[in-house]
Amino acid sequence: MKSILLFSICLTTQFIGFSQGLGTYQDFNINVDNQVRTFKLYTPPGVDAQIESPLVMVFHGFSMDVNSINTLCEFYDAADTANFYLVYPQGLPVNDILYGGGTRSGWAIPNSAGGSQDDVKFVNAIIDTLETIAQIKILENQIYAAGFSLGGEFAYYLGCNLSDRIAAIAAVSSAMIKQQIDGDCLPVKRISALQMVGTNDPFYPFQGNAFFYPFYDNPGFWSSLNDCDADPEITRLEDKDPTDGSTVDLGIYQNCSGDLEVLSYRINNGQHAWPGGQDFPAAVVNFDIDASDEIWKFFNRHTLDEKTTTVLETERDSINVYPNPFYSHLSISLPSNLNKSISFEWYNSLGQLLEIGDIASNIALEKGQISFSQSYLPGIYYLKIKNGIEVLKTFRLIKVD
Repeated sequence: MKSILLFSICLTTQFIGFSQGLGTYQDFNINVDNQVRTFKLYTPPGVDAQIESPLVMVFHGFSMDVNSINTLCEFYDAADTANFYLVYPQGLPVNDILYGGGTRSGWAIPNSAGGSQDDVKFVNAIIDTLETIAQIKILENQIYAAGFSLGGEFAYYLGCNLSDRIAAIAAVSSAMIKQQIDGDCLPVKRISALQMVGTNDPFYPFQGNAFFYPFYDNPGFWSSLNDCDADPEITRLEDKDPTDGSTVDLGIYQNCSGDLEVLSYRINNGQHAWPGGQDFPAAVVNFDIDASDEIWKFFNRHTLDEKTTTVLETERDSINVYPNPFYSHLSISLPSNLNKSISFEWYNSLGQLLEIGDIASNIALEKGQISFSQSYLPGIYYLKIKNGIEVLKTFRLIKVD
């Protein structure tokens, strides 16, 4: 089973019409939890079903369907060039918890979009059955997830919950729910991540809001997980289309563990859009880059087997730091087989490293205290618990007087 599986997920307004690539489209149904789930498969003209080829899954956004996401993202151009399959799954009704947008098609994500369906299970079912029902071949170590808006949230959610099957994720015009950054996201393996957000996006404000942290907290979460440098090296990309009213700053988080990678694309003056995609009304769309091409190039650099297997989830779940908020000292509980081999790193809210300590020298048995070498002002801090170079868990903590 060898071909590349890429997930791309989009949410935006309704689109009219159906643009398409040079290949063919087929519709399929599968049963998941006694519900009929559907998806559309796109096969580029250069793909031979008997030869291992890449595969891309594209998830639509809130209120969208498989046709509108195909039109918006125009991923078929990249597929026609690189010869990978595209799959567009159809979502079921979900409730917009954040903005009160009612109940429309989308993806069930805790604390964001409510629904009784298990969409992670749906994705797993597609991966498990696609070769059989579509008569194609898949490379199981090259499965990817990317998305736009609510779909980008789902891409993050898949990165948190399917890192044992997905090699990299990408989110466009989207962000992680605060609860995920605060501890709900516990991937069993490290995973490469790419983010694109416009500075004028009304749904995912660049500076954050009640539901989402500021943009750089998102790649910062994955860079911390992957043991990358805390601050990205930022480069202004060529302004290829001066008429689009926007520019792009690329941030690269250097020195990640192994071959892992974290990238951020800041679309200056960009709005809720897919760069290089359909030029839809009432949004500034950047045409200096093509998001689909950038994502594909990023994904194609990564495979599942490049990632380091982390501590078992049951052991990692037992790592806790308390209280939160805290005054001066933090208590920590650890599995007994880890307490002599791990360390901590202490960061401020800007991701700047403040202190490194050996937990083995501070903690006896399974419980103890982390004592800092100096006093810190009240504010938000991040505590990274590590086993060698492997990040076991990251905590967002509040220091008070």
